Amino acid sequence: MTMPAAASETAPAYLVVIGKGWDREKMGAYARSLPPVYAAANGRYLAIGGPGRGVEWVAAPAHFRDRSLVLARFDSPAAVQAFWWGEGYRDAMKNRYAAGAFTVVTLAGTADDAAAKAGPEAGFLYEAHVVADEAAYAEYARARAAALAAYGGRLLVDVEPGNFVALEGDPVYDRVALVHFPTRAQRDAFLAAPAAAELAKLRDRAGLAFVARADGAQAPAASVTNPGAAAPSR
Repeated sequence: MTMPAAASETAPAYLVVIGKGWDREKMGAYARSLPPVYAAANGRYLAIGGPGRGVEWVAAPAHFRDRSLVLARFDSPAAVQAFWWGEGYRDAMKNRYAAGAFTVVTLAGTADDAAAKAGPEAGFLYEAHVVADEAAYAEYARARAAALAAYGGRLLVDVEPGNFVALEGDPVYDRVALVHFPTRAQRDAFLAAPAAAELAKLRDRAGLAFVARADGAQAPAASVTNPGAAAPSR
């Protein structure tokens, strides 16, 4: 996958990690090593957790619903690459060797940096789509944009085929959407609205979707003491 042509080095970028861990000791060591690495790259968590811990899978196959989700913001696509391939993260990554399975992608953000100052009060939606019917997806995308606006929801990335770069794992999907809501209440009201049920029908016509709701992170990267908790033990 290539970065979209519209990506700008002056716009933010996002790192998304979907994972499942099975070695608590290794994941704990990995977690404790991460905050200074994120801080050095001026990256911070927007959302981090697993089922019952700030993340809920709204739509996904049953076997997928125990996965954790990490959503982090960086100042630019180049900053994500520098973080991921930098010596600091390469060293930290050794701590989770054979401790879990992860899919990691990065996305270029829009110039409208809606999540720049997002805190723990914010709500997020993560969507990954395996599109089987492009016309149905286009109809869904138009309806989603109108419905989100009524609840203060803003897309953080341009949604188009191949709008992400895979850094680890083998994503089966072909596009990712990230949505920011100023508050969790606005996100939850959107999900509970009749419009959301209609959107789900359109989404399902388009193909397979993985959708998660995530709560804003409780602390910036520099002070998170246990981000590894986002990868639940099996």
